[in-house]
Amino acid sequence: MLLHAARLERSEDRYAQALAYFRPAQEQDGNAQETKADIARGIEAIQARRRPWIETGLGRISKSSTEGISSLHGYELPMVAWIPRGYDGNYFLHVDRVQLDAGALPSAQADALQYGQVAAWPASDYPGAPGTPRGQGTNLGFGYRGAGLEWDIGAIGLGMPVTNLVGGVSHGEWREDGNYRVEFSRRPLTGSLLSYAGARDPISGQIWGGVVATGVSGRIGRPFGLYNASLSAGYALLQGKNVENNTRLQLRAAIDRDVWHGTHGSVNVGLTLSLWHYTKDLSEYSWGHGGYYSPRHYASVGLPIEWGGRHGKFTWLLRGALSFSRSSSGASDYFPGNAALQAQAQSLGNGPVHAASASSGFGRSLRGVIEYQAAPNLTLGAQLSLDRSAYYAPTTALVYLRWLLGPAQPPQTDRPRPVQPYSDF
Repeated sequence: MLLHAARLERSEDRYAQALAYFRPAQEQDGNAQETKADIARGIEAIQARRRPWIETGLGRISKSSTEGISSLHGYELPMVAWIPRGYDGNYFLHVDRVQLDAGALPSAQADALQYGQVAAWPASDYPGAPGTPRGQGTNLGFGYRGAGLEWDIGAIGLGMPVTNLVGGVSHGEWREDGNYRVEFSRRPLTGSLLSYAGARDPISGQIWGGVVATGVSGRIGRPFGLYNASLSAGYALLQGKNVENNTRLQLRAAIDRDVWHGTHGSVNVGLTLSLWHYTKDLSEYSWGHGGYYSPRHYASVGLPIEWGGRHGKFTWLLRGALSFSRSSSGASDYFPGNAALQAQAQSLGNGPVHAASASSGFGRSLRGVIEYQAAPNLTLGAQLSLDRSAYYAPTTALVYLRWLLGPAQPPQTDRPRPVQPYSDF
């Protein structure tokens, strides 16, 4: 009875009460050896929740596109300290170093007309050595993660051309018969150097970019027999320095189920439907655009498959997906919201309109993570992520470690937990 009560309290995230039942259960005479071991693991797992830990990693970012404009190369070095708050949650402090660049800008003005204010000025004003757009600085974040409540506040891009205050607060509940989560947040868009760090125009020297999304989102999910279904939605205002304001609506429906269970792992397959709508297409890199993917209309269907598990000291996750998408956008000005620059570019015959577009095609993605528990308090891991479609091909790689400060053995999980950069919250 004591053991059943302890497990019930633990399932409801009441860890102190669970310990109050586990300990007298451990002292009972006549327990089978297997029962004693199970009780000891339960106590150890709860005690580990009160141990601080640190984690760090080195992530390589690579997206090859138009050098100097839409390419992205660089590193992120996340460093995180976690400080428990009783048994229920943890405070965290992020100090992440970031170094990014877009490659060297084209040396000829004709090859850089779609960047910054270049199209609005004569070729003679374009510098002979325009340089390499860069962003180097620090991301700081402090917050709390608990069983139902999460919050954080921080800054993205300290030392970069554009610095933004960010943060969020969310509440959720996870039960066997359903779950939900609601969140209000302000987060950076990190798909390009322009949207992440901002950039300096090579002619005027002015800065633009550094886009953040401020909005509300929600998710609900519940099981239906062997299947799990979820529906999520989000609405956000997108803003950046000298970038036109925009709005984004996102809807997503998903269903999945486990199709195989083995001794050391399981396989899950699913089906997803995503719909996006942006008020404006600001995907380009000229002045007033944000350098983030923002089609007016977007729809995709995805087929993900995931295999994860644990064997001994190794934990792994392998996830792949195939998708088909359609998107469309109308024509957009080179310099949205700036009639003077539009007129200057038109007088030079530089045709200051980005043409309308529509496309469809297949995409594929792959993500693999592996962890190794090198010691009771030390975990090493590595992650590789690939996305491939017609005009989008980023690659990210990460190596990381997690160090538990204290003698308690952390509870074993069947999925790896890579360190998460603050920019990816």
